[in-house]
Amino acid sequence: MVDKGGQCTEISREYQKKTMTALVNCVQGDDAPPPPSPILCSYRLVMSIMCSLGLFTCVAQRLSLSVAIVAMVNQTALRQLREEKWNDTHQVSGGCKNCKKVHFEDNVQYTEGEGEFIWSKETQGIILSSFYWGFAVAQLLGAWFSQRYGGRRVWACSMLVCSLLTLLTPIAARIDSYAVVAVRVVLGLFQSVMWPSVCVLFARWVPPLENGRLTSFATTGSLLGAIITLPVVAQLCELPTGWSLAFYITGGCGFLWVVFWGLLVYDSPDVHPRISSAERLYITHSIGKNVTSDLLIKSSS
Repeated sequence: MVDKGGQCTEISREYQKKTMTALVNCVQGDDAPPPPSPILCSYRLVMSIMCSLGLFTCVAQRLSLSVAIVAMVNQTALRQLREEKWNDTHQVSGGCKNCKKVHFEDNVQYTEGEGEFIWSKETQGIILSSFYWGFAVAQLLGAWFSQRYGGRRVWACSMLVCSLLTLLTPIAARIDSYAVVAVRVVLGLFQSVMWPSVCVLFARWVPPLENGRLTSFATTGSLLGAIITLPVVAQLCELPTGWSLAFYITGGCGFLWVVFWGLLVYDSPDVHPRISSAERLYITHSIGKNVTSDLLIKSSS
């Protein structure tokens, strides 16, 4: 029984024989298409996997606050404020972390295990929606950047900024609620290049006959990100380290993703240094040279 690595080698050898015939035909003027390159062990599959992991990470960074905010807010203090019908001018932005007993500060009661912040329902709504202000506004700009400079470098730079902002979220929360809003708006701005980058990369990497399979595989990452992030963050908030750990983990995963993204993914088959000539020929012949060759000048500049 042949192991997976041996199977990939055997498939590659068989395909190389067929590809040499196609190359000879191309040189002799015969435009017969090359045989399909197997998806298994291909770099277009690697690109699809990395896109899926990138979408997973982006969604995790986006949704962490949606769950963590429950543990961040002092619900007892909010109930007291509602009962006394205080207005927003009486609210304080700070609080007591991991209070050991009931005490009073500025006429606000804290209890053991409550969150640090006294944010009204309106403030919480603004914080949670602020991400989408930037995300919606910068979609067209993100598409232009991805088309102009390539999805690889644009998404990498975006993920670096988003990961840094995610790590800074606990600090911003302890400064002021407006600081959290600012962080979330900028996070949405930089995450807006996510989908345009995926579309640009797939247009240059995926043959039409494989577009459905590889696209579905990549977009599954965003769904898994929501399915896994919500319960995991809820459990992290129950740990002694508190809700901050959720932002440190998702931010750290973003930096780790950037490292592998830079090593494994390139803007097109024409500029990939390790792709086989067989796979490059198959992709460029299936998609067309006009799609893949436009990044040669931009990548070298």
